[in-house]
Amino acid sequence: MGLNRVSMGLQTTSDRGLKALGRIHIYADFETSLDLLGRAGFENISADLMFGLPGQTLEDVRQDIDRLTALASIKHISCYSLKIEEGTAFDTLYRQGKLLLPDEALERRMQHVIIDGLAENGFEQYEISNFARKGWESRHNSLYWVMKPYVGFGLGAASYYKEERRTNVMDMEDYCALVTQGKAPVLETHILDAQEKKGDFMFLGLRRMCGVDDADYRELFGSSFFEDFEEIENLVKAGLLTREDQVIRLTPKGQDLANQVFVVFV
Repeated sequence: MGLNRVSMGLQTTSDRGLKALGRIHIYADFETSLDLLGRAGFENISADLMFGLPGQTLEDVRQDIDRLTALASIKHISCYSLKIEEGTAFDTLYRQGKLLLPDEALERRMQHVIIDGLAENGFEQYEISNFARKGWESRHNSLYWVMKPYVGFGLGAASYYKEERRTNVMDMEDYCALVTQGKAPVLETHILDAQEKKGDFMFLGLRRMCGVDDADYRELFGSSFFEDFEEIENLVKAGLLTREDQVIRLTPKGQDLANQVFVVFV
């Protein structure tokens, strides 16, 4: 078993932003790691970016895009908005009114700056959160969106195999103890029923810019998604989905309001 792709959790090129996130690295550390990976022979390198960070501005986002796209060794970029998880330090600060976050309108503008900026620099958006130089799309990630099996190793890693979703334990000591005992280091499992599989096929597939094809759905499930999900017609009328023959995909408005679309299928 070998490795040919590395994904780096940069999050932002701003040292101020990294400090606000509580990260222990600075941008110079990322550059050093990138150099080491290049010397080790890695060509397929991806970087993770976050937006909607505390105190972040549009200019900060533009700086992130300019810096990353100028690095020839970066072939792929994944972009995600900051999500406040319940029970975290950020959650506490947010509830206390001590966390200054961009409002919804500004966060949406940040997302558009990212999409436009990456496109202008040769990164094609092939999924809501993923962008790649031509030919460098993530083959591993692409399995998620078409309901193909994949296996995750390590803390908190997720797997999907034989219609069962698994999530590994989060604690290193627990993980090592279970592996030492010859047991799978799994925290929880869930076997998808027929309706869940149909819903997952739809909302995961709609994350892709190419959308979902009813022919693929019929091959898997023996029915049409236009029949199984009558709400599709309303989503098209609302301008959230566009239909071309048997293929539906998110519109730009639908990308902005993607969760309103996905909730129909789950």
